[in-house]
Parts: sequence; C-alpha cells; structure tokens
Amino acid sequence: MPPAGDDTSIKIRRSILSWPTPFDFNFMTGHSPSWKRHLYYELRWKKNTGATLDMIWRYEQFFYGQQLIPGNGWGSGFMTHEGSTGLIQVAIKE
Repeated sequence: MPPAGDDTSIKIRRSILSWPTPFDFNFMTGHSPSWKRHLYYELRWKKNTGATLDMIWRYEQFFYGQQLIPGNGWGSGFMTHEGSTGLIQVAIKE
C-alpha cells in the first residue's frame, strides 16, 4: 500500500503486432503456440514530492487456439525468453 499522498498505477498493454510461429514445437506436450505477442506491464509511482518511478516489464503471450484455452485462446502473459523479456526499463525522476 502506498503512503498517503503517493499516487500509483499499473497499466497492461498488448503489442500491436503478433507473429506466427509455424516452426515452434513443444516436445513434452506436442502443443505449440501458433502466434505470439508481447505484453507490457507498466508501473508508475509518483511521490507527493513530485518524484516518479516508472518501470516496464515485457513478457511473451502465446496463442494456442480455442481448443486448448477457453475464452479467446491467448495464454497467460508471463512467458519468459532470455534476453528479450523481464524488466526492460526503469526511470527515476526527482
């Protein structure tokens, strides 16, 4: 919980472009995503003094199709890929 006078927000954005993955294959389950896209999680913390902390994480989200995941077919947005996902930006302004 932020201290009194601080303002915090979390925003989730999806990348505009998705990309097909025709050559991906999961040897354990036999099911592979047919599409992938990035999800961005943004945290903004503004202190009552005016100082701000902005952090952005990027993760991959997989699309498996309607038969595997109920709803719209997109899986959870926390898939990692070494070198391109995780915390990607931190900005502190006073």
